[in-house]
Amino acid sequence: RLKKLQKQLDQKEEQLSNAKKHLSGIEAQLADAGNLTPADLEKLSKEHSAATDTASTVGAECDELLEEIINLEE
Repeated sequence: RLKKLQKQLDQKEEQLSNAKKHLSGIEAQLADAGNLTPADLEKLSKEHSAATDTASTVGAECDELLEEIINLEE
């Protein structure tokens, strides 16, 4: 059970890392907002919101798995 949880945590941490990279990419595009059309800016804003939600959700899932692992080890 512990190994299974650790594997799940590793997968979630990789997912979190990818979500953060995606979020950083969107933020870099938003930083150049002066060169974006209003439609592009709106699209990127929505993507940023979704990416932020994803990173937050996956981060919370990592925390839950870590807590479960700690409880099993005690």
